[in-house]
Amino acid sequence: MSTLKSLARLTTLFLSFSAPSTVLAGTCDDGTGESLSIQLHPAPGKALMQTPYRASIKVSGGPVHQVEIDTGSAAIILPKTLIGPDATLLSSGQSYGYVSSGNGYLGDWMLAKVEVALDQSKGGPATATSSEPIPVFGVTHTCKGKPTPERTNCTALDEKPGHLGMMGIGYRPFTVTGQTARALPSTNLFMNLGRQTPGYVITSRSIQVGLNRENTQGFKTLPLVASANGQLAPRTCIRYATEEGKTKELCGASLLMDTGINHFYLTMPAKYCPAKSLDGRAPKGAGFTLSAPDSKNPVLAFSFKVGDPASSPMLPEYVNCVTEPGTPSTPPSSDSFHVNTGRTVLAGMDYLYRASDDPACHVIGFRPATAR
Repeated sequence: MSTLKSLARLTTLFLSFSAPSTVLAGTCDDGTGESLSIQLHPAPGKALMQTPYRASIKVSGGPVHQVEIDTGSAAIILPKTLIGPDATLLSSGQSYGYVSSGNGYLGDWMLAKVEVALDQSKGGPATATSSEPIPVFGVTHTCKGKPTPERTNCTALDEKPGHLGMMGIGYRPFTVTGQTARALPSTNLFMNLGRQTPGYVITSRSIQVGLNRENTQGFKTLPLVASANGQLAPRTCIRYATEEGKTKELCGASLLMDTGINHFYLTMPAKYCPAKSLDGRAPKGAGFTLSAPDSKNPVLAFSFKVGDPASSPMLPEYVNCVTEPGTPSTPPSSDSFHVNTGRTVLAGMDYLYRASDDPACHVIGFRPATAR
C-alpha cells in the first residue's frame, strides 16, 4: 500500500464545524488546592502505559477490587456481588455496554460510596472516599454484544468476580437509566473526591486528581464542543490514505484520548475509511497525521506509520475503522466522524481534563511529556 508521502493528490473535507482557537490553561485559575495521586497497578514487567491503568476501589464497604481506569466512558461497573450492603438500589434489570469492545452487560444501578486507594510513596492518606454516594453499575450478566430483549446472548456471573471492573472518568454527560426525579451526583468518581478544582492530569507514570497551578503548568487546551446529539468533544483534523488511493484530510471530527484501548480507532461512513488490509485494519506502512484542533495552531499533533516504531513514540498497536451505515449529509456532519487515539498518546504527551460550568474553562489539554 502507498504511504501518505508517495501520494500526490490531496482531498480535504471540512466538516460542518469551525475549529475554535485554543485556550491556555492559565486563563482559568486552578487555585492552590492539593491533588490526590491514585495508586496504580501496572502488569508485572510492563510499563504502566503498555497495559490498562488499574486502581483499587471498595464500594459501600465491599471487598477491594481492581478496576480499569477509562477516559472513554463515565461510570463504574463491577460485579454486583462486590458492592457492599450499604448501597441503595436505583434501578434494576438495566443494560450497559462499550462501543470499542462491543462488550455488553446486564445489572442494577446502585447508589454507593466509593473508596479509592492512593499512592503513599510520599506519605499522606491511604484512601480517598467520594464525598457523597454516586451511581455504580452492578453487573449480574455478561453479554456477547448488546443485550437482546430475549437476553439469550447473556450469561449470569458466577460467584467468582474475576477481572471484570471499569472506572469511567470521561467528560461526556451520562444519565443513569431509570434514575429518580431528584438530581443524582456525577457517575465519575474523580469528580466526587472533594478537590478544589475538579479535574485530573494523566501521564505515562501517574494520575493526579484535583487541579492546581502547579500540575497544570505547560498545558495548552482544547474546548469541548457540543455536537447535534448533545455529546461533548474536542475537534481534530486527520490525514490518511483511502481505499481509492487518495490522500484525504478530514477536519472537524470529534476526538477522544481513550486510556481504555491501545489502538487507533476511527468511526466514519464507509467511503471515508482508510485503506484496509485483509483483517480489516490499516496495512503496515500506512501513514496517519493528526492535528487538533487543526494544523495551524495544534495543541496535539503527531504522525505515524502503522507497524513502524521509529515513526513515532506514540505509535498505536494498530488502526481500525468502524463504518457508520447510510450516506452522510452534504456536507457531512461532524457527528459522523470520530477519532479515538487510544492511550499510546501518553508516551509523548500528558493529558488534562478540567471540569467547569464555564465553557471557556471546561476543556481537555495536552503538554509534551518532557515539560512536567
